Amino acid sequence: MVEGSSFPVSREAFNELGVFLERMTAADHHYDDEVKQDIIDPKRHEEVQAVLEDARFAPIRTTPILDIILDEAGWYFDNAKSLEEVCAIIQNRVKLYLQERT
Repeated sequence: MVEGSSFPVSREAFNELGVFLERMTAADHHYDDEVKQDIIDPKRHEEVQAVLEDARFAPIRTTPILDIILDEAGWYFDNAKSLEEVCAIIQNRVKLYLQERT
């Protein structure tokens, strides 16, 4: 893909882009070969659309991380530990939690 290019997030806008690009190809505008191959090619548009249609959100369970933050934040608000200490502890606990999940 051409560096710096992106896709619209709405399906309607993505489809409109496809129609626009097909018209550009049909009109045989003079573009760099890489741009023609990667962006304007209708087949490429269909391939990208298929990939985007199959994309799914990967669920991230944040409740345990929020529990760690709430658990440690009390030490800061009780003036028992400094902000730096609490942040370091939270960071270490979250890192350990994430490592255990993989």
